[in-house]
Amino acid sequence: MNHPLVSVIIITYNSSATVVETLESIKQQTYKNIELIVADDCSKDDTVDICKKWIESNQVFFVRTAILAAEQNTGTSANCNRGLRNSNGEWIKIIAGDDALFPECIEKFVDFVNSHQEAKFVVGNAKEYKYTFDDDNEIDLHVKNYNNHPLLKEPAGVQFKNMLHGDYWIFTPAVFYNVDMLRNVGGWDEKYGIHEDFPMFHKLLREGFKCYGLDAYVVKYRVGDSNVWGNLVQLFNYEHLKAQFHIEKDLCFQYYSCREKVRSYTFFGKIWIMNKMGMRKKTIINKGVGVFLSFTFAVLTLDVKQLYSYFQAAMRLL
Repeated sequence: MNHPLVSVIIITYNSSATVVETLESIKQQTYKNIELIVADDCSKDDTVDICKKWIESNQVFFVRTAILAAEQNTGTSANCNRGLRNSNGEWIKIIAGDDALFPECIEKFVDFVNSHQEAKFVVGNAKEYKYTFDDDNEIDLHVKNYNNHPLLKEPAGVQFKNMLHGDYWIFTPAVFYNVDMLRNVGGWDEKYGIHEDFPMFHKLLREGFKCYGLDAYVVKYRVGDSNVWGNLVQLFNYEHLKAQFHIEKDLCFQYYSCREKVRSYTFFGKIWIMNKMGMRKKTIINKGVGVFLSFTFAVLTLDVKQLYSYFQAAMRLL
């Protein structure tokens, strides 16, 4: 059995309240051939000091440890690349400084790639938790069972086409990467700041690296009010959706039909209007306005597919 060195890279930014829990979850891995790298993106709190003190007491559990502290904030993509450049491992597991690994995470991934020699890009399952990782806070409806997605049985070309057209099914925190593969494609695209995931998946699938599915829970994903993607208070984050729209224009529009382009513009138009109206919070009224605007745009653009989906939703409520 091959026991490759795995680089676990913690991506931190103002993670002082949660990073020790992340570090402890890596220390508790059943797989032991691990180097630990903390890549901090110029935190304003004491994240780096906390990590240094923890590593001083626990570095014996790892083959190697390193802390990479940026002198200015550069975004998640650049932070991931710093970790990649400084890693010695054959495989990389990226983990945010507010998430955690299940104890057998790395062992399960290594066992999988050892038995699937062609796999260089693997996604496992994840569980979401509200604020803390207590069992009572597990969000049952948001268990990420991506290994069951039918696209994981398809070749990279089919996966690429489906992702282009809106079937987004790779959950970033649960991904395991081969280092040589990442370096061959040039790492993460720093043009897109904190939006590191879709451009990377787009590039890997386009280059023919199929995504494989691991049937195991590997990551605990924390949802909280400060979390960009899982914010429990905000209905949407305008700045992030605006950036996503521009990524979509850059990477997907060349493959889109006219209808798909119109649908993207109308979705962003809805968000733009609601942002101008100050309707970002998760309230019944704001959600209702969002549905009304979506329906209005569907009527104006004669989007039959969208109108049919609204009709189906309405019938389910009756």
